[in-house]
Amino acid sequence: MTRAWIDRFRLRHETGMKTVSGKSGSAPVEVTSVWQRNELSILLQECSAENIFNADESGLFYKCLPNRTLAKKKEKSALDKKFQRTASQF
Repeated sequence: MTRAWIDRFRLRHETGMKTVSGKSGSAPVEVTSVWQRNELSILLQECSAENIFNADESGLFYKCLPNRTLAKKKEKSALDKKFQRTASQF
C-alpha cells in the first residue's frame, strides 16, 4: 500500500486524522447500525474480496492503541469510544 493510495482514499472519502480525546461511553447501537448499513456497504463495494481481511483473531498489539484515528472531516472530534479500544494495528 503506497502513501499516494492512502492520500487518494482519504480525499475520496473526505477523511482526515483526528486526535482521540474524551470519554463518551458506548456508541449507540442505532448509530453503528446506520453506519454499517450506509457507509460500510459503500466502502466494501469499492474493495475486492481479496483486499478484505478479518483481523479479529490476530491479537497483534491489541492494547497498543494510537491516539489519532481517521474520521470524517465533517466531525468535530474523534471521541474515545469503547468500541475503538480493542482495535488492531498493522
